[in-house]
Amino acid sequence: MTNGSIATIRVQINEKAQNFQLLLLHDSPEFNLNIGAAVLLINVNYGNNIINLTSFYGDEYHDNATIKGADIFLKGKPIQITIKMQNGIKSGKSFEFFKIYINDKECCSYKGVFPFWSTNWIQAKGDAVLLEEPFITSPKLELKETEKIYKYELDQLPFIGSTFCLEGTLPKSTDVKGIEKFEISLMHESNDESERFGDTLLKMKFHFSTEHEESWLKISSQLFTEKKTNEKKYANPIGLSSVELTVRIAIEKSYFKIRFNEGKTFIKYNYVAPPWMVNWIIVKGNIDNVKIGNDAKRCLQYISKQLPPHLTKIENLKEGQYISVKGKVTKLNENILINFYYGALGWDEKSKHKI
Repeated sequence: MTNGSIATIRVQINEKAQNFQLLLLHDSPEFNLNIGAAVLLINVNYGNNIINLTSFYGDEYHDNATIKGADIFLKGKPIQITIKMQNGIKSGKSFEFFKIYINDKECCSYKGVFPFWSTNWIQAKGDAVLLEEPFITSPKLELKETEKIYKYELDQLPFIGSTFCLEGTLPKSTDVKGIEKFEISLMHESNDESERFGDTLLKMKFHFSTEHEESWLKISSQLFTEKKTNEKKYANPIGLSSVELTVRIAIEKSYFKIRFNEGKTFIKYNYVAPPWMVNWIIVKGNIDNVKIGNDAKRCLQYISKQLPPHLTKIENLKEGQYISVKGKVTKLNENILINFYYGALGWDEKSKHKI
């Protein structure tokens, strides 16, 4: 979802309903006080005839708004909830504006703090059920003719020894209006840039020479609520446009090892947070035919397909399931640690990304 998106949600409310909630959630299929966040929480209380709108993150509810008129959510009948999303700016600060309609009748509005795209789950709780999968429409992203944007969500968290790899084609400089440039970003918890959400563990900005500019590569990172860190500038290792490009980013113990095409030299860039935090790769700018991971034929020989033997990935656990761990004890005088991680492959004191 993005600026201009419209979410259409059909629910059935019980005839004797006392309350129900509709939630737009981030990083969790169900609302939980410890995991994920609520981008928008609509709480309908029929007993008090009120609608409460709020968001939840960082162990707190934020920006609470309460209005009268819960009866607009008709009991005993299927209803259609439409949520229109629009960006706004006030006093130089941007915000997200949700406008809510019930059966095409305006109900209420809410000014949120999360980017629209941070929503990846919709849940109905209480005395109501979803009748069908919510329907989302979004406006076409406006880019210059030669600009593209590619987004790829990892299905496995990276680990030391694994490699990110992507391929693409750079257009002819004569086909590009203005300055030719593109960028590659390794992101955590976001698939777009935001000053208020997510982390950028690695951003590579490529700038190609023009009549008045030099050709360069800038590498930086930016963690949530912090300014850009560890910014480095290099000569553009690609040099020419109109070439087939392969970029490999290997994860070493304390740094990213970055190679271009079949070159033997590499760029060493120290990471500022654990690399397993990366779960999105974003490529945008003047570059065509970008393919990432298994879809990139030139990358297949570099991609790591298996986790190290001491790590195992499982599907989300459900109540009643159990885990059995078997192995051979090699040293009787050492402790054996068994850790359960969520969205992580280890403990990081700064980010607190572990359960």
